[in-house]
Amino acid sequence: MITTQLFFNTKLVCGMQKKRTIADLEINETAVIAENQEENIPLKLIQMGCTCNTKIVLRMKAPSSDPLCIQIGGNDIALRIEEAQKIYIKSL
Repeated sequence: MITTQLFFNTKLVCGMQKKRTIADLEINETAVIAENQEENIPLKLIQMGCTCNTKIVLRMKAPSSDPLCIQIGGNDIALRIEEAQKIYIKSL
């Protein structure tokens, strides 16, 4: 029973690593928006520079983790957790 429980608590499931989203970032962690995300990113964020292969930094989280403050190209943007969970990232 303990072995099964430990297996499910890891990030690896069937040999594949869990995809991370902006919502999974820690404060001051830097990442890059993964490719082929155009359908997941709202138009208003694309217009502000939130596009594929863009470097982002999580600056702050509200006490309830909603909203998040991310930095894109020197600008700080508040982002709802629902939107952050839809945008996949790659760690640097």
